[in-house]
Amino acid sequence: FLKLNRTNLGTKVVLEHVFMELQKKLRPRMSLEIGAHRAEFSQNMRALFPDIEVVAFEASPLVYEHYKASEDFEGKRISYLNMAVSDVNGCIPFNVLTENQGISGRSSLQDRRDTPGKKLEVPSVNGDSFLKDC
Repeated sequence: FLKLNRTNLGTKVVLEHVFMELQKKLRPRMSLEIGAHRAEFSQNMRALFPDIEVVAFEASPLVYEHYKASEDFEGKRISYLNMAVSDVNGCIPFNVLTENQGISGRSSLQDRRDTPGKKLEVPSVNGDSFLKDC
């Protein structure tokens, strides 16, 4: 018996599997990954659905540059964008953590006062604005 809770690794695996199985039933026309890091979800969606539009948003310039250089997003037909998704069209403050040479998956729009980092301005798009023409 697998106890399902947010801190259980088994829960994460089961929920990811269930979610991906649900996607097969729903057959989406588009996939958006917000806070993509290396865009694993987007890559999984591309593998499942070769013909949908796949967009991965990564706000951290350090993370974006790192993975843009090491992954073939164009060849995989994934739009990997260096921008935040928020309620703002323009630029917003973003907290880049200095752990792991700035490639941390914990950088955030939220303040992280307990972890060393620096604040940068990053491009941002409102989700409704981005999807307006879709």
